[in-house]
Parts: sequence; structure tokens; C-alpha cells
Amino acid sequence: MKERENFLDKNTLIAVALVFLAWFTWDAYMRKKYPQKTNPPEIVSQKEEKEPQKEILSKSSAQKLLKNQNSISPVSETEKVFSFKSKNLSFDISSQGMGFKNLVLNQILDRKEKAVWLFTGEKNLPFETRIMEKNILYFDIKPVSENSWEGTAFWKGVEIKKTLSVDPEAFLIETQVKVSGDLSFITGISTLITQSFETQKQGFLSFLTQPDFLSFFISSSKGFEQIPIMSMDESQAQELQSQAPFSLVKTAALGSKYFGLAWMEKQSDVLPQFKILFRNKHYVGVIEHSILNPQQDFDISYRAFIGPKDFVFFKEEYPALIRWVDFGFFGSLSRFILQILQFFYSLVGNWGVSIILLTLLVRLLLLPFILSSHRSMEIMKKVHPEIQKVKSKFKDDPQRMNQEVMAIMKAHRANPLGGCLPLLLQIPVFWALWRALANSYSLYRAPFMFWIQDLSWKDPYYVLPVLMGFFMFVQQKLSPVTPNKEMARVMQIMPVFMALFMINFPSGLVLYMLVSTLFGLIQQIYLNKKGVAQPTIPSLNR
Repeated sequence: MKERENFLDKNTLIAVALVFLAWFTWDAYMRKKYPQKTNPPEIVSQKEEKEPQKEILSKSSAQKLLKNQNSISPVSETEKVFSFKSKNLSFDISSQGMGFKNLVLNQILDRKEKAVWLFTGEKNLPFETRIMEKNILYFDIKPVSENSWEGTAFWKGVEIKKTLSVDPEAFLIETQVKVSGDLSFITGISTLITQSFETQKQGFLSFLTQPDFLSFFISSSKGFEQIPIMSMDESQAQELQSQAPFSLVKTAALGSKYFGLAWMEKQSDVLPQFKILFRNKHYVGVIEHSILNPQQDFDISYRAFIGPKDFVFFKEEYPALIRWVDFGFFGSLSRFILQILQFFYSLVGNWGVSIILLTLLVRLLLLPFILSSHRSMEIMKKVHPEIQKVKSKFKDDPQRMNQEVMAIMKAHRANPLGGCLPLLLQIPVFWALWRALANSYSLYRAPFMFWIQDLSWKDPYYVLPVLMGFFMFVQQKLSPVTPNKEMARVMQIMPVFMALFMINFPSGLVLYMLVSTLFGLIQQIYLNKKGVAQPTIPSLNR
């Protein structure tokens, strides 16, 4: 009897080794050639720097400082800072454009167990007001109440008044800017959007992951657009900067996967436009309100959001920001899956269990297709010897050979692609779930059980991907063997490849794949035991 071929023959092992060697070599080369792409610079969140003059506002001190002064004297260019702190938000309001410094989300911890800092820089402040981006304004700031401030600045006969009103529970700052005087010396008013960014490396095989990112989101006359900037080199950044501005801007935001800053147009006398600038290796978003009539004063009114990119919260409070949460090509499916997960979470109170229930639901919906796939594989296995005979008999007549093979396939209703159908149907679900788990704030640092304490992050001990690969290997051993030797080898290597591929993926996604594979294994054992879908192949006289 001919010995059964082992897929781990010398040629296969050499091929696998060469693939992984090329993979690691290429990754090392790309990291060296494009360090700004593969290793984005880390920004230290908290810096021990000498702070400018600062006024800490309590309710009593704010009341003492309430004054209505209409000064027309030049404002001092010495920076003065007012501090605000609430349960959700902390920040400093700088006299420089009344922009924000030291933005902190007090109740949200990062993976280092520290409060999330959104901005730590000293230049190009978030929501800073300027004369068309270039000319810095210094405001004389007065508190109006515990949560609101009013500032006045002057520029060549132009008076700019800016009012801020904070709603910390909604992560919102209502802003109004009034521009009056001789406007012939200015072209307009601009508002800046910028953010500090900190990365956390995955460690082992860190290139096998979806890294965090920093990207702009713009809603304008062109529709919705996501512009990732962490992956750009300097030439691409300069090209982006040279592009025409976005017109009729309704929303402009800058953020990472889970946190960011957003500007939302409320009501203004002039139409805004948006452009991206590249300054000293940093990206700055600029919302410009250009003057149309220098003889006429104008008002600008917008809302500034500072906080988590929570899809559920946006859906209820800020519909304009729903598209800011980037779920990719299968965005609609991702949002639908997320709603199903939220429903399960409302029942069980655990996101990991919700993922398991979602997995079982998907597998049950695919069960008819899986049974059909199993039947197709059994049919192909049984008709394969007859097809081989036809190929051998008509090897010198390819046209006749194809006709005979098609006749056999038609007679037995065999479909060589039938076994791939469940896999093809699962690809959109897998991709949409990946995007939902990797970009949904609802699962950020969400615990499951035991060692899995963050479903949006990798399994720290790689237990889930190893188990997934093991169960996938066992399932393939129990599945009908494909007569195609090359395909059989590929399928036997697949568990190892998938385990490595998933090693740094969010543990919530690996949990989905593990449960799906385990369900498929139990299902395969049942099918083999009961003999389901064992077709009867009638003989053909040829």
C-alpha cells in the first residue's frame, strides 16, 4: 500500500521557512527606511515643565472676578492661564487665542492606568483663535461664571470677542466669536485643531497588528472623508497641504481610535472651509472663516467636543460625529454588529459573553450553508476518481476532457467551489467585527474574565490564538479530505498561519474566532458521527 503523503515534507518546510524569512526581512527593512510609518514617535503624556501664570478657578473666586469691562487698550502678550477641573474634564485656557492646554479626561484611564491626556504641547493650541492661522492673538480673559469665560483681543483696529461655555458632562464647549471694527486689514478668522499622540507597542510580532492611528475626519460639501496622517511621510504631507481646502465644512475632527477633538459648525455669518497644514513635523487642522464684506461685522458660533469617540453616545447626542468612528468599508455592517453586541450586553452585562453569543448567532445563521458545503465536499471526494479517469483518458484532447468533466459535475450536481461558500460569507462578518472591536470605545479596556481584561487589546499570554490554531487543526483533520493535494497542504498549514496572524489582534476578535472554530469542530464531529450529507453517487457508463 502506498504510504500516505505527509504535508510536512522537505520542500514544504523550506517554502514555509523562506516565506517567514522574507516576511521578517521586509518588515525590518520597512522599519528602517520609513521609521515614521512603522514606529510613530511616542509623546510623553505628563511633562514636568515650568508652567505659566495660572489662576485656579473655584466657584467663590469666580464670583469675585466677575466684572464687565470694555477695554480698548492692547492686550498683553504675556501668557496667562485659567484652569478648569471637573469630574470628566480638566484643561487650561490660555490667553494665547483662548486655546486649550493640558487636556485631560479625568475618569478615563489608558492602558498604563493613567488618565488620558489629549494635548500636552505649548504651540498650535486646540481651538486656538487666530487671524487666518498666522497671526497669534492674545486675549484678556475674564470669568463670566464657574463654567464660562469671555476674552477680548485686538488686531489693527479689529476687536475679537470670544466666549467659552463648558458642559463637562457632555464633553462639550460652546464657543462664540464676534469680530467687529475695521476689517479691511484682515482676511478672516481661523480655528486650530491639533492633538498629541501616544502609541503603545504590542511587543512580540508587533507588525502583526492594527496599530493605533491619528486621522482627520471632515464633513463638507464633498461628503465624509477620513484622512489618516500617521502613515504619511513628509512628501505626502506636503502634497496634502497643497490640496485645495474643503468647502462648506460642517464638522472637522482629529483623533486616534478612541479619543479626539471635534469642531462642529453651529451658526456663522460666513461659510467655513478646512485645510491641513504640516508645521515642524506636526499636523494642524485649520478651520477658516473668510471675510466676504470688510464693512460688516460677523459672528462665528461652533461647538467643540473633547472626549471619547463613543459611537453609542454620538448616536444619542451628536449625530454629526457618528461617521467619525471609522469602521471601514463594511461600516454599515460593523454598526449593525455593534448594535447586536450592545443588545446582548444589555442582557448579560459582559462584553466577552456578548461576543460569544454573537458568534453562536452567526454560526446558526450559516448552518444551512455549512451543511451544503459539507455535502459538496463529500460529492467532490467521491467523483474525484472518475474525474481522474476522464482526464487520463482524454489527456490529448483538452476540449473533450473538459466536456466530460463538466458532464460528470453536472450529473452529480457537484460544485468545486461549494465548500468555500461558508468561508466567503464569513469574510464580511469577520472584517466588520474586526473593525467594530478594534475601533469601538464601548470595548476599550472592557474585561472578559481571568487574564483577559481588555477585549480591545491583544491576549497578553497568547492563549486564545494558540487554542484557536489547535482547534482549527483538529477540525481540519476531521473534515472531508479534499482530493487536491496542493489545496490539502495549504489547508493544513492554515492553522499555524492563522494563529500567528491573529496573535496581536484584539482579544475580543480572537475570542470570536476561537468560539467559531470550536463550534465548527463540535459540528464536524456530529456530522461525521451521524453521517449527515453522505451522498449516493450513481455510477456512470463511460
